[in-house]
Amino acid sequence: MANDFLTLIMTRRSIRAYKPDAVPADVLARVLEAGTYAPSAMGAQSAMIVAAVSAEARARLTELNAAVIGKDTDPYYGAPVIVVVLGDGGSANYMADGSCVLENLMLAAHAEGLGSVWVNRERERRQAAAQGRPDPRELEAENTALRRRVRELEKENEFLGKASAFFASRHQNTSVLS
Repeated sequence: MANDFLTLIMTRRSIRAYKPDAVPADVLARVLEAGTYAPSAMGAQSAMIVAAVSAEARARLTELNAAVIGKDTDPYYGAPVIVVVLGDGGSANYMADGSCVLENLMLAAHAEGLGSVWVNRERERRQAAAQGRPDPRELEAENTALRRRVRELEKENEFLGKASAFFASRHQNTSVLS
């Protein structure tokens, strides 16, 4: 068993080209479960694992991550599943905790015959801040607020349109009667 595990560690490689085939749900579940067994500082298990399986979720993550690096490219190399590990920034060891989770995930994926690659954008985010460029997370929050306001305006516009139609029809009915 020890040799099998060592072989697994020594043969895992970062993969940057993927088949479009869906990952079977049972295989994905085993990989994600392996991530939950990663060690963490003081046993806090504060890292969160999110798997984006739908084409819409993957496209949105791809768009956001590409914005961080300032390129119009797929930073996930067309992977059929994108797994994001989120660290609790309030924890002193969030980076180490998240790194342990990622290692477990990548080794489990390899054991299941899947490829993986570590995509880290924290450094790019910090560089953007140092260069005076906006933090993509702030831009996303701003975009979310703007999208919410647009939806509100659309609802208001829809209401005004219905109200105008209602009053126009009443005016027509009134003018016909007089």
